[in-house]
Amino acid sequence: MDKPPWEWRATAKERKAASGPISTRRIPAPQHHAFVACRKITNDPQTGEIVIVGPVSHVPITEFPAVIRLVIYAHATGGHGTYQLAFELRAADGDTVWQWQPVDPLHHADPLVPMQVTFNELRVRVQEPGRYDLVLLAGDDEIAS
Repeated sequence: MDKPPWEWRATAKERKAASGPISTRRIPAPQHHAFVACRKITNDPQTGEIVIVGPVSHVPITEFPAVIRLVIYAHATGGHGTYQLAFELRAADGDTVWQWQPVDPLHHADPLVPMQVTFNELRVRVQEPGRYDLVLLAGDDEIAS
């Protein structure tokens, strides 16, 4: 019996690539629904909900270099495993001028369950005047700014 015309047939190049080392599958980045820099985060004693105090989108600085103290709140879903998070401060030209990553990675076991993450006492160093963006990364993926 003849083989059906829709059967997949590997080319020599595909066979060679398939015989090489197995590459690791890249897990999808979590989807962030909120990313807020603020002055303080506390928990409501009655409800246990997170309360964000003093959201920050602009920090006036008069002397440089300066260190800005921030607290970060992030809300995510869609995670599929363990992620090394990192923060970058990027100048208007896109250059990274400051970076930091927590020691422990974030584990997001169930993609349907929302995860709330807070970072206290983040100290961001700014060397000179300018416009900057604070970016959150999960591995190599930019997930919030």
